Amino acid sequence: MKKILILQAYSDQAHAIAKYIKLYSNNFFIVGGVDENYTRDTPLQYFDSLKKISSYESLDLSDYDYVLPTGAESTNSLINYFKSIQIGCYSFNKENLRACDKIPMLDFINDLSIPIPETYRSIEEIKNFPVFYKQRLETGYGARGIVRNQGELEKISKDPSVFFQEFIDSPITYGVGFLAKDGILITSFIHKELYSYPKAGGMAVALQSFDDDRLKEYVQKILKKMNFNGWGLVEFKFCQKRKDYAFMEVNPKLWASVEFALMNNPEFLKELFSITYNPKKVPRLVYLDRLALYGIRDYFSLGLLFINYKKLNFRKSILVLAHPVISKISTFIKK
Repeated sequence: MKKILILQAYSDQAHAIAKYIKLYSNNFFIVGGVDENYTRDTPLQYFDSLKKISSYESLDLSDYDYVLPTGAESTNSLINYFKSIQIGCYSFNKENLRACDKIPMLDFINDLSIPIPETYRSIEEIKNFPVFYKQRLETGYGARGIVRNQGELEKISKDPSVFFQEFIDSPITYGVGFLAKDGILITSFIHKELYSYPKAGGMAVALQSFDDDRLKEYVQKILKKMNFNGWGLVEFKFCQKRKDYAFMEVNPKLWASVEFALMNNPEFLKELFSITYNPKKVPRLVYLDRLALYGIRDYFSLGLLFINYKKLNFRKSILVLAHPVISKISTFIKK
């Protein structure tokens, strides 16, 4: 039996990986890595045990067959210290983390003739509103949103951790999850993110499966130029002004909605862990726990839109448990 340590075990992506390994293989003992201040003593679902970690640098990787970072925190810390990790035949290395530095990465993408939003080097360049702002360095959290006037700009620009871009006026984000080896795209899954939390951009709330050769072409071009090894998510928005997809960012880590990819593409687990399965594909998915973050009013009004979506509820709440009521109401209305 192989022993795998999955870091940030409380994250959605760690939960998804552990879940699918346990569903389709009996050959893994899964340890969940959590912060030393984590208070829950009983194992998380799908994990055989928990390990409290004071620092990622203190880990002895030889204690495990695989050590898998999931979120930005564990990925950045582990890879910056150990330089690379090996999962199956994939060596995720420090070079991938170049993508976390957003402004140089945008310059890199622009040189590939892939559309990018106009990026402002100083606030004096901003003449029209709205504009979008986000963190300069990918940390897995941090400020992002829309600036609608000069007053907001002057306030938000005091934060040195953010930068400003042209606002692409579309609520929909396209995400291409991938595995790559030596810059070659091995497998991928594209989702269309209809709703996010926060609404200006963040975790996917409602998604649909999607396919587009142009997105794959852009991603392959990026991965080849980076000589990327490992996994990640490339995000785009469709720009009506350009009549094309505009690159937003590369997240060199396991993405928070990876479970949607695992539902539809078995190649990810096959490539990483030699686990095979034949999934019944899921075209639409809503994360009820994330939808609940919108609050009661939006939860119930938007919930009616997602009656025919597969529903996931990782962190249960009173709002989420009330969802069957929405379904009954909707059924009654349709009748």
